[in-house]
Amino acid sequence: NRRRIAWAITALTSTCGTVDHIIATGIDVTERRQSEEALRRAERLAVVGTLAGGVAHEFNNIHQAIITNLDLLLRGKHQVNPTLRSKLERIHKATWRAAEITDNLLSFSRHNGSAKREASLNEVVEDTLAIVDSELSAKGIEVDLCMETISNFVMDAAQIGQAVMNLIINAHHAMLESPTKQLTIQTGYDQEHAFIRVIDTGCGIPKEHFPQLFDPFFTTKGEHSQPGHPLARVKGTGLGLSVTNTILDDHNGKITVESKIDEGTTFTITLPMNP
Repeated sequence: NRRRIAWAITALTSTCGTVDHIIATGIDVTERRQSEEALRRAERLAVVGTLAGGVAHEFNNIHQAIITNLDLLLRGKHQVNPTLRSKLERIHKATWRAAEITDNLLSFSRHNGSAKREASLNEVVEDTLAIVDSELSAKGIEVDLCMETISNFVMDAAQIGQAVMNLIINAHHAMLESPTKQLTIQTGYDQEHAFIRVIDTGCGIPKEHFPQLFDPFFTTKGEHSQPGHPLARVKGTGLGLSVTNTILDDHNGKITVESKIDEGTTFTITLPMNP
């Protein structure tokens, strides 16, 4: 592992003013720098919590209004044709999902923990994909879903779903102008860990951005992108990967990334099956 060394160099001069000796002292400041970066990250996440607290009430009012009206339509005495009912049920499910995301953002920003219980990882992936399937199809993105049979294990299904959603959205944005638009989502397990792999054929991520990928508010989308870059016309907040990383920290999991420019990116989420 690389270490950071702070050097202090002192020249010892004679009475004639010539340099007789040089004393060089090196101090390993690796841990101190890491602690400082952790503190800066915590401060940025605190800002996220403050922002979330300010808007959560308004968002929840909107969600409640949508859900109430959908319930009236779906459970009312009047008939709703099957095609329309299917679309309304999808909106209903997505709205509940949005409400859960708002609550989850508040939860981990305030370090209140999460609601963990035994759940199916494959069902989490399928339910998340169903929410955005129409949007992906409309953009010409083909989805290949490859899932191994995995035993249920303890997790916060809503938060893991949010993490997967964030990766799918990023993959979607990365492929907007790609000649080949292929999204592959894989699940499986290895010994005591389960994994979710999200693979796209998009524009890729420059290596120099890797160290900042999970920093709050770091984004290469929109005005933060180079003119003419595929992501220049996409709005981004810089919170998606930061939120995902925080969720995985709460689950004692991890996320890794591999990417090649103009070839695509692979994000892999790993979760302990026996936390």
